[in-house]
Amino acid sequence: MTQPASERQRLIYIVGLGGSGTTLISLLLNQMENVLSLGEIEASLRAIRQDQIDKDSCTCGKTMQDCQFWGAIIKQAGASETKLTETQLHQLVLEHFLDNFADMTMVDNSKYTDGLDKRWLAPDLADKVDIRFIHVVRDYRGWATSKERTYATYKGYRGRKKPLLLHCLTWWYRNKVRARQLKSTGRPVLTLSYEALVFNLEQELRKIAAFSGLRILESQAQTNGMLSHDCHGNPIRRDSSLYSEMRYDNRWTYDPRFLWLAPALIPVHYYWKSLNVKEVSAGYPRYSGWALTRGNKRL
Repeated sequence: MTQPASERQRLIYIVGLGGSGTTLISLLLNQMENVLSLGEIEASLRAIRQDQIDKDSCTCGKTMQDCQFWGAIIKQAGASETKLTETQLHQLVLEHFLDNFADMTMVDNSKYTDGLDKRWLAPDLADKVDIRFIHVVRDYRGWATSKERTYATYKGYRGRKKPLLLHCLTWWYRNKVRARQLKSTGRPVLTLSYEALVFNLEQELRKIAAFSGLRILESQAQTNGMLSHDCHGNPIRRDSSLYSEMRYDNRWTYDPRFLWLAPALIPVHYYWKSLNVKEVSAGYPRYSGWALTRGNKRL
């Protein structure tokens, strides 16, 4: 029997490509009232399954094994006579959260939509959680430029350089797949633009609060002492003050390759426009013909 929504654990699941602002959303949510972010839950549970719990420390300041939240999960998983499945591990997370933080909203920043039927939407769990999805999408040009730099800079990506066009097409395909899979769940979905967050933060925070049923804390002082239990992901997760110092990476705005590739990127661009970019501030940099403009001012 399906539990009423009021009796289910409220869960906000953040979806998006790496480098799209999912960690930023997690930080912003954790600044709201009665919210606890557990970071990339799937990654933490994978570390437990693969016995790699010493690789990352938790944002609470302790090792994963000594963490108030994850330490208990590790002990319960270790006490099992058989290796727990992904669904069973998520069940442990839910039960421990209900026992200790029942009045709070859980945030999962796992990003992926593949495998949800074995995680929060598994038959044993789907009726126990009131899950709401936030899909974060970054401008394909900014994302592709950032990804290109990642492939050129980070050791693990060296030698795997990809053309800029391929990065743009990857953005298009992966975001469309995620959007389609989210729609098929029948659960509430809020699509957010990373650019809108940067240029219209207060407006986007109100939108997030209305969608998730959360309350925005009125002052930074109210957030002092708030914790998250995030053991994996972007290093900025360790400093929740960074959300107030956002700087937009505008390197793509003066990259002529996007003009040369414009004909091939028409379907990608129309998909991007079909999202919520119309709500981005007039301060958002954009191409206007051959000239780059910010609002009505030529740059």
